[in-house]
Amino acid sequence: MQHQHLTISQNSLNRAWANKKLVAGALKTAHVRPSYSSYEDLLQDGILIYAQSLDEAPKCQDPAVTDRFAFRRVYWRTLDQLRRHQRDEEAATPLDFAYDLASLDEFEHTERGLLIKEALEHLREPEYLVITLNLCNGLSLKEIAKKQQLSYRTVNRLKQHGLDQLRLDLACLKEDLD
Repeated sequence: MQHQHLTISQNSLNRAWANKKLVAGALKTAHVRPSYSSYEDLLQDGILIYAQSLDEAPKCQDPAVTDRFAFRRVYWRTLDQLRRHQRDEEAATPLDFAYDLASLDEFEHTERGLLIKEALEHLREPEYLVITLNLCNGLSLKEIAKKQQLSYRTVNRLKQHGLDQLRLDLACLKEDLD
């Protein structure tokens, strides 16, 4: 990915900073709240996009038209970043956990393997299926959704709930052993 070097005028940056409510509104429209962990990063990026839009706009253009364009531009850029973050998060399942699940037969007789196997047995069938297809078989959530004729959101929810349940069960089982 090549980085573009942008030159933004000080005047445009000052105007964008002074009107950062426009950027905050675009983030709010994209359902990004101030409590979101990357809110400040998205806000700063949005301000830069707004300033760039101000620089690129024809000088004779009505400022309201430029603001509407900048709002849409910040909104779409924010959605792109959120989607990218979601894809990265989906792919970033802890490797040692995935390895343990994938090679469960090898570790079946180890303490850790037995704990994982017991925790997996406590999952409901849909959660078990999604987790094993995703982590053990390497299928993406989209592939699982298509294969199981479920929505992507349902599959994602099943995976998250299953992983949360596994974490809880593993913590409880480990405490029982200690």
